[in-house]
Parts: sequence; C-alpha cells; structure tokens
Amino acid sequence: MVHTREAEEDTERILKEIVPKDHRVHIHCFTDAAAFGLRLLDYFPTLHIGVTANLNTAELLKQMSANDNKRFLLETDAPYMVPANNLDYNVPGGKLNRGMSVVDTTEITKGTSLTDDEYLKAAVLGWGTKLLQALFLVSDDMMDSSITRRGQPC
Repeated sequence: MVHTREAEEDTERILKEIVPKDHRVHIHCFTDAAAFGLRLLDYFPTLHIGVTANLNTAELLKQMSANDNKRFLLETDAPYMVPANNLDYNVPGGKLNRGMSVVDTTEITKGTSLTDDEYLKAAVLGWGTKLLQALFLVSDDMMDSSITRRGQPC
C-alpha cells in the first residue's frame, strides 16, 4: 500500500529500486499525473491504482477507459478527497457533504463525461443520500435523547 502526493520522481525511483517487479502494489487514493500512473502500471504488472472522487484528471479517466479497468479501484475516501469544485455543484460555497460526491463517482464509473440527464440523476441521488443521512442523524439523536451534537444544540 503506497500513499504518495506530489512526489512522482521519488516514488517511482524508490518503488523500482526496492520493490520486486512482480510484487503486488496498491497506490492508494491516486491524485498525481496520469502519465505517472501509466508508467507504474507498465512497469509493475500486478500494480493497482485506487482512484477517488478527487479524480480531476481527464487524461487518467480516458486511460482508465482504454486500458484494463481491473487494475483501477474506485475508493471511497470522500469527503476528504473530493475535488475543490465538487460541492459547489450543489451547495454554493460548499461544505462537508458526503452525498455530493455521487456526481464525480458516477462520472468515474462511466469513464466519460456525464450527459445533462445523467448529471441530474446523479445529483438527485446525492441530494437524497444527504437527506437520508440527515434523517438518520436526527433519528439517532431522538433515540439517545441527545440535546447536543459536537457541543452544539441539536
């Protein structure tokens, strides 16, 4: 399991020097350049790349569609890995909102840009997810007779 951010040259050099070529490698929450990911995939035949809703590299999306998709894993580290503009799709100014990563996850899964209709359906699903999450939080507070959450009145 490799975590790397903005260290492409060092990561590639260290992996190639230390890790056997046929060793199983997982690049977790990949956010670097598509070319870097493709070089690693070429060199290590059992390497897998984990992508998140933070996938804002159109080139890597294109390569995922053109290559063996079995070596790409869709990870769910949202809301911590969402792209900067993701929440502005639905909430101007954005805020911590897990359901809104549905739009980007749908686009990643499809492998191409969404049509307007697909985008709308994904956004509605995201809104529904967020509303359901809010319902569960309120229900939990009611069952526990909680009067605060994170130190604030419910």
